[in-house]
Amino acid sequence: MDYRSDSRDTFPMSDMQTAYWMSITDYTQTNNSRIQYYCEYNLTELNLEKFKQSWDKVLERHDMLSAVALNNGQQTIIKYPKEIHYIDIRDLKKDEKINYYISLRNEVSHKKFNCCEGPQYNIYLIEDDEFTKFILHLNMWAIDAYSVNIILSDLARFYFSEENMANISYNYKSYLQDFYSKKEGVVDNEILDYWYSRLGHTSFPPNLPIKTIQNNKGQINNFSQLEKKLSNKDVDILKKRARELNTNIDILLLSIFCEVINYWNDSNKFCINIPTFSRPFYNKEINDIAGEFSSYLILNLDLPTGTAFKDRVNYIHK
Repeated sequence: MDYRSDSRDTFPMSDMQTAYWMSITDYTQTNNSRIQYYCEYNLTELNLEKFKQSWDKVLERHDMLSAVALNNGQQTIIKYPKEIHYIDIRDLKKDEKINYYISLRNEVSHKKFNCCEGPQYNIYLIEDDEFTKFILHLNMWAIDAYSVNIILSDLARFYFSEENMANISYNYKSYLQDFYSKKEGVVDNEILDYWYSRLGHTSFPPNLPIKTIQNNKGQINNFSQLEKKLSNKDVDILKKRARELNTNIDILLLSIFCEVINYWNDSNKFCINIPTFSRPFYNKEINDIAGEFSSYLILNLDLPTGTAFKDRVNYIHK
């Protein structure tokens, strides 16, 4: 069903939602830019019915998981049928299981969501011999990274706790109403003039080489999920190095990232987006709700050549 002309209760998008929606809403989905979340967990002794009930409670608590975009740049909440894909593969042979996981992972992680159609998530529960693999795939146009932590935390609390969680009356729609009411009539011409003057001098995004990998079906995949966790010892070493360079660990990690981009890029001039997260304290429940609270800083770089790493760190710090 096409809800893009829906006339029910609607409310505005945030600036980030609008930008994301405008960049991909061509109704042909030829644009490959998508912000998505994908994770896998191996769960033991899973109670399927209890898990379903817990996810239902998450959907009721966080309505932005049911948000869809409308043609007029507004959004609305539509309660789609709750769906969890449950597949039992315990009868498969070991090599068949391996191939099944590879195929499913490739299919789900490369799926393109449409902001104008729901649901905005995929959940798979794969029953294996020693565990149940839980796969969560989210469209991130209506929620941010911190919201994912809230959603997973609430899911665990609904599943494991016998006590009922306190209801929340505040939601993302309420936040946007507060945000735009405080912003109404406030126009900072100095800021606007600054960004208009910067537009003509901002470098292009990095132009990086792309390694293509062909799977067993002859399809080209350019996506893989990598994860690296730093130990406390590693963090202490980075903090020490940051102090030696008269900066902080955030700038040091950003500088290292820029070094890698610069190595592979065809120019030392490029710009990157730096995500920031801010939840104005309009309500005491602001940190309990899921929504899109992120913003981006545009870091325009012309990295000096023939200089030491500490000089480039100082350049980025400034």
